Amino acid sequence: MLRKTGIVLAAILVVLSSLIVLRAGRETELPPAAPWDLVVSPPTGETAGEAAPYVGEENKPAAEIAVAGPHGQLVGAPYVTDVTANSALINWVFRGTAATGADEQGWRGLHSKVSGLRPGATYYYDVLRDGSGAGAGRFTTPPAGGSFTFMVYGDTRTREDVHRQVAGKAAERSPAFVVHTGDLVADGLNARLWPGFFVAGQDLFRKTVLFPIVGNHEKNSPLYLRLFPHPLTYYSFDWGDAHFTMMNSDVGTAAPTKEERERFWSEQLKWLEEDLRGASSARFRFVTLHHPPFTAIGKRQAGTKKLAADLAPIFQKHHVHAVFSGHDHNYQRHVVDGIQYIVTGGGGAPLYDLDSPIPGVTEKVAKVENFVLAKVNGAQCAMEAVALDGSTIESFVIHSKSPAKTASVAAAGK
Repeated sequence: MLRKTGIVLAAILVVLSSLIVLRAGRETELPPAAPWDLVVSPPTGETAGEAAPYVGEENKPAAEIAVAGPHGQLVGAPYVTDVTANSALINWVFRGTAATGADEQGWRGLHSKVSGLRPGATYYYDVLRDGSGAGAGRFTTPPAGGSFTFMVYGDTRTREDVHRQVAGKAAERSPAFVVHTGDLVADGLNARLWPGFFVAGQDLFRKTVLFPIVGNHEKNSPLYLRLFPHPLTYYSFDWGDAHFTMMNSDVGTAAPTKEERERFWSEQLKWLEEDLRGASSARFRFVTLHHPPFTAIGKRQAGTKKLAADLAPIFQKHHVHAVFSGHDHNYQRHVVDGIQYIVTGGGGAPLYDLDSPIPGVTEKVAKVENFVLAKVNGAQCAMEAVALDGSTIESFVIHSKSPAKTASVAAAGK
């Protein structure tokens, strides 16, 4: 049932199994909504399907969706993906025999798209609204310009207790969004492992936006797309004056035959060129892929040569500023043709030794759990590699006008 006057659609509930409350401004207690009502208070002149969030009283919701109560138990915390200046996808996972449509492992991923948002605004939501706060979260939409902070980490598989610690430490820094470099779980085909990812990362996920890519341990699993629905496993997005290109480097599981895998990679390289060409006006260009084109692990260096040969010339041609990867469970930074190649695979998987730094290329290595915090402010991006105990592994600055102009500062342990 829709209220009659001044009501426009601001959210599309893909699966009607819970209650979502979305509001702009500071977090406040909201009065209960009438069941099965969609309530929106847009500014004058909005049209159906393009509702703007409420901009009057701070304790009034931008939109309420009230449907039948939740079925099943919430796993971890809700998480937000696919955020643009005016839309977002709110996601959550239920498990238990009461989870409608649950698979054989007893859980189901649910999604609700919310539109009509404003750039640079913070929104609060609750997928349970049962008074517990367990289903509550917040996210911020990309600003039109200006400064912002984001976080990069990956390889959260295997040791969920360590992932929980890394995520908790990162949550203290309040990044606007998180880039995950892949290997979210140890086996993407094993449905029993996915709930643990959301439980371990819940302190971080409920406060930010998540932009993941697949790693080799996702194994091209359909479960990944059930939790992170995308038309393709590679994509790009803009945040402020920066452009982010998210690749799928796990060619080995992308298709069943060699010919299909080669076509997959060829098509993606063509897309990469077009994507970066279209981002030529962006102040910063960042690329993320799971497998690093350069590594300080000796036994893996031969396997990176083709990747580096395919990608490095494209990155140089289109003036990419930094490339983020995982796969190697440690921290590394290499500089090739002025481009920063940063490996941050310390999100929980067992750590790897670093035995073969590349002469003239490798700037820093550390066998430690870690994440990278990046603060974009105008023409500079200050990056800090942070260890599990909160200490700084190193910090450095990237300048937007010339990727080759970088200055390493406060590089702990160098």
